[in-house]
Formats: sequence, C-alpha cells, structure tokens
Amino acid sequence: MLYSSARARQFLSGLLAGFICLYSLAAQAANTRVTAIALFDDPTGPAYMQISGLTLNGKTELRICEGVPNFDKRGYEGLFKIQLAGATSLERGSDGALALTVNSKPVCVVPGSLKFDKNPAFTPAEAADQAVLQGLVLSSSTPGAGIPAFKPGVRLILVAAPDEELAAYLLAERTHSIPAWQTFLAHYGTSARAAQATNALAALYEQSAESAFAEYRKSVTERAADLARLKQAQQQVDQAEKIVRGYPATRQLREQINKELDTLLESDRSKLQAFRKAVAEHTTGYAQLFSAKQHNDQVLEINPQYAAAVSLHSEIVGEWRNMDSTLQSAETLLLSKRYDEALAALGPYRGFASELPRLDAVVSATYAFHFSRGQDFGKNQAWEQAATEFRKSLEVKADSKEAAAGLRNAELQSSTVRNRQAAQQALAASNSYAEKMQYIEAYEALANLSEPQQAYVADKLASLQKNYVAAAFRRAQKLQEIHLPIRGRADEDAIRQAYGLLDRASSLSGDPAMKLKLDLLSDKISAYYVEQARKYFEKPMASGVGIGWLYLAEAEHYKPNLEAVKETMARYAPMYQLRSRLS
Repeated sequence: MLYSSARARQFLSGLLAGFICLYSLAAQAANTRVTAIALFDDPTGPAYMQISGLTLNGKTELRICEGVPNFDKRGYEGLFKIQLAGATSLERGSDGALALTVNSKPVCVVPGSLKFDKNPAFTPAEAADQAVLQGLVLSSSTPGAGIPAFKPGVRLILVAAPDEELAAYLLAERTHSIPAWQTFLAHYGTSARAAQATNALAALYEQSAESAFAEYRKSVTERAADLARLKQAQQQVDQAEKIVRGYPATRQLREQINKELDTLLESDRSKLQAFRKAVAEHTTGYAQLFSAKQHNDQVLEINPQYAAAVSLHSEIVGEWRNMDSTLQSAETLLLSKRYDEALAALGPYRGFASELPRLDAVVSATYAFHFSRGQDFGKNQAWEQAATEFRKSLEVKADSKEAAAGLRNAELQSSTVRNRQAAQQALAASNSYAEKMQYIEAYEALANLSEPQQAYVADKLASLQKNYVAAAFRRAQKLQEIHLPIRGRADEDAIRQAYGLLDRASSLSGDPAMKLKLDLLSDKISAYYVEQARKYFEKPMASGVGIGWLYLAEAEHYKPNLEAVKETMARYAPMYQLRSRLS
C-alpha cells in the first residue's frame, strides 16, 4: 500500500519531537563541506577512500523515510529533509536501504533529487539504487580507483577533516584479519588507537586459537588426533598473550589446551609403562618406548615449556640410555666371541630382538654359533650332541625352521621307534573294532595316525577301505535322515559329521553317485549358513554383521562360488567393511 503525501505527513508528525534536534543540526550544516571515509569492497578485498566535498546525486541533502515502507512522488516531497553534515555515518545495509547515524541513532533516509520517471513509487531500498556518490578523492588504499558505486555494504564515515590514520584503522576493523591489524600497528603503533588495535589483534589470535582447538577436538572424536591443530592453538594463544600481556580471554583456552596435553602425555605414560612391563616379562615392547618418545617429542613441540612433558621426556630418555648401555656391553662380549655371555648380557631386553637390529645381531650370532655346531655333530653322526646344539639354537630362535629340522633329523632314530609303537597300538585297536564290524572306527584308528606312522599300517588301511566307504555312507545317510532340516546346534554338528564321512568316503571310492550325494548335502549346509548369515545381518545397528560374515565364510567353505553366497556378500560387504573400520 502506497503512502500519500498527507498520510506520510500524518505518520511522520508523530516522530517530529524525536527528530527536531536533527533538523536544527541540518539547518546549521546546510552549507558545510562534507568529508568522508568510504569503506567498501573492491575485487582485491576491503578498501577505503577519503573523499572531500561528498554529495549524493550532487547534494548533501537527504530525506528521512523512517517508518515509511514505500512512497510516491507526492509522499516523497512531503518527507522531512536532513543534511549529511552533523551526522557520523551513512551506510547502505544488506537490505539495500540507507541509514544515516546522527547522535548514535540510525535513521532511514533516501537520496535527494529522486526521479520518478519510470516508477510511480519506491521502497527505501529501491530509492537507494539511485544514490550516486560524488566528490574529490583525497587518498585511497587502492590508488587510481574511482569513487565506488553505493552498493549494499558500502559505509561512509563522516569526519571533520581527512584522517589517514583513522582511515587505516577503519579499514583494519572492516577487514578484521590478523595481517590487517598488524599492518595498522606497523604504521601507527604509537597512535592513540594502538591500544584498541592490539586488543582487536589479540582477540583475532584468540579466535584463531579457539578455531584451531575446535578442529583438534573434532579430529580427536574422529580418532585421528591432529596435533598440528593443537600446536596452532597453543601458538595463537601465546601470540595473543604476547600482544596483550595476561590477555584474560585466553586463560580458559590455555587451561583446555593444557588438559589436552595431559591427556596426550597420559598415552605416553601408558606406553612407557607397557615398555617397562615388557622389559620385566621379557616380551616384545621396544616399539612402545619408540612410540612414546616420538609422540612425546611432538607434545614438546606444541609447548616446549610444559613441565609435565619435560618431566616425562626425561624418564623416556633415561630408559633409552639404559637400554643403549646394555647393548654396548653385549656387543663388546660378542666381539670376543663369548656368544652365550653376550646373549645373557642382553638380559631383559632380549625380547626386543625382532624390533631392534642391533639387538638382533647379538641374537643371530649366538644362534648361528650353536646351529653350526649342531651341523658339525650331525656330519659325524653324533646325534645326541647334535640334538643338544639344535635345541640351544631353538632356545635362541624358537621359530627357526632350520634348527627345528636339524633337531628332527637328530631325533629320527628314537622317533622311528615311537612311530612303530604307536602304529602297533593303533593296529591292535583297529583289529578289535574290525572284529566287531565297527569299520568306521577301525579305519579312522589308523587314518588318524601321523603320516610316518601310517607307513607301518598302509596295507591294513587299504584292506579296510571298502568296508569303511560302505559304513561311512550308511552312517551319513542315517544322520541326514535324523537331522535334516537343521534346526539347531545338535543338527548342525551331526550334519557336519555326515558331510565329513561322505567327503572321505567319496574321495576314497571315486563313486559319482556318492559325489552327487555330497554335493547335495553341501548345498543344504551352505543354504543353512546363508540363512543364518542373513538373520544376523538384519539385526539392529549392524550388531550382527561380524557373525553374519562368519556364517557366509562357512557357506563358502562347503559350497565354493555359490551364487546365493556371492549375492549376500555383495549386498552386505559395505556394512561389513564399515563395521571393520570402526572396530
């Protein structure tokens, strides 16, 4: 709805008392030359320009539109006039309207000389589009630039006279960045505004520290602590306190940073304790000390003066030096070919051989000494002495396949006797089962012997094979009749047993019909496991995905390349992978 001239006058008359002082100021300043600092954004960022003889549309006169949402030409002519002189600022807001600040009060204004050629009426924002700034450019942060268009965001600070320092201050305030305030202080460090600038700069450092600390906390929740962010927060806090000594806004943040440092140090203390425990128990654990030292060094980089970090660093370095001293002693004995003494000198650190090359060199040399002696005894067929040396080799390196093989070879004669005895006992048991026509038990009593032991009963195994195949087939059939379909663990175990019997019988007989029976049974077992897997996959919040995946693996074991298994794996693979990463 448009406001007529009469209606506008009626509305504004109510505001007359509030604006009477503005009009008296305007009357006094009607002929005053206006100087302003224009703050705006150019393509390179925030900028300023000092303008003398400032006018809008060639005038210093504006019209007050306070409380007037729109107006026509007649209503416009009825708006009260006001002069730029005597005001403190003129700004075009984000809504596009002009606001003139007089006596700390912003007043809605529109430019003078408004043209209604194309529009019968305007809103204040539409009227502001016709505002054109004019005047003489005295100085600019971007030399050579013309007076900016009066777009939203442009602000005019009205001053009594050109003021380069104020312009620079206002630009730094508008830019609101650390470099901007640093630039101002570099030029006007002794000015009256320096205190305000340093506080603003300290506040930015504090805000930067808060931001970096928030990013650090976020990284911690994502289980990937970004220590560079924490270091940045610490540095920014230090800068804020360097700019303004004892800057109060950083006190709480510094306490929070220290709390995070304590948390990080607790991790290093845990690793140090794990290292000491490994030393006491002669297990691997050097990596714990190495990791603690590395991490502690990073914590010290964040704050080299932090007392708790410095103290823990001393403890870690002390353990490091003790271990190095021990290694040097062992290496000296090794040079004298006192192998067992060198190995003993390693003491509690011996468990770190797989982690530390210097320590491994002592262990490897001692191992090689005993292994070589074992080989020499073996060449002379001194098997007891050879076995002793190979055992010593295995005491040094328990996972040595060569030493284990040497020991097995040295013990071969006694092993042969034991194998023959075991075969004879199994044969006696097998014969007993066979007499009772328990062919499955008779065959398996021999089939479960080790390969060397089976060599003594090969003929007997062959003679039992036919009866075993028939008996195993019958038992497997009976188990299927009783336990299919699978309804629980007892059925599952029985069907797995039936599968084992059919599998061995099929491999022994090569009968296609039996192979077909085995395939059919494998289909049923796989289908059961796929169904179980799906039940677990459907549990809320993916709580059953791990067990479901194990069931799929079982299904794959009994029926490789089964289409249902592949489809289910493809469907739930993303869920399983996500769960695995989270775990």
